[in-house]
Amino acid sequence: MDIDYSNKSLSDGLGSSGSSYSKDMNVERDINMIQPYVFEPVETDSSGDHEDLEEIALESSSSSDKTTRLQDTNWTYDRPPVNTERLHANLDTLLQAIVVRLKSKARPPSSVSFHHDCYRHCFYSKGRLSQDGKSVFLDRHDFGDFNFFTGWDHCLDTNGDGVIIKYPIKIRSLLSWSPKVSVIQNGILTPAPRMPQEKLLVDFIRQPFSVLST
Repeated sequence: MDIDYSNKSLSDGLGSSGSSYSKDMNVERDINMIQPYVFEPVETDSSGDHEDLEEIALESSSSSDKTTRLQDTNWTYDRPPVNTERLHANLDTLLQAIVVRLKSKARPPSSVSFHHDCYRHCFYSKGRLSQDGKSVFLDRHDFGDFNFFTGWDHCLDTNGDGVIIKYPIKIRSLLSWSPKVSVIQNGILTPAPRMPQEKLLVDFIRQPFSVLST
């Protein structure tokens, strides 16, 4: 009896091929399931970041330069540079006014012609500000940089008697205009030009002093 194995072989072949195919599919499916994500390196242009950092650095440096220039501007306004000859001329005028006031018995403050830039240069950050903020009270050491002659703050006669400054000295800087006057020009009465006047008001108390009492 002949046995036909064609169907069996076919079924075996199909079964074997089917099982192998299914296994291959499962393997491929498993591979696809467990395959990790691959992150390919992305090339980035870092030159832009460097440019941004350079711009930030330039901005910070420029802002610091602006701050430095601003500080220099404030310092120049508070204590501006003054020509030496003009500074000495103003200080001589101030010293003469103090000596005249020591000798005089007048009570009102003395008016002294004094340039405002010289005033800021000489008395910047010196003395104590008055309550109204308009005057400055100065002690003797505040005049130590001016090289005034020895004994400039007292006035004595030949007997050694006189007066001496009772500190502090009160100084107020003023900016005013010359008086209003009228002049005749081409037969017409017209106001004359006015000019600004820079001056100081100097005031202090005189107290008796004698060489014998020292």
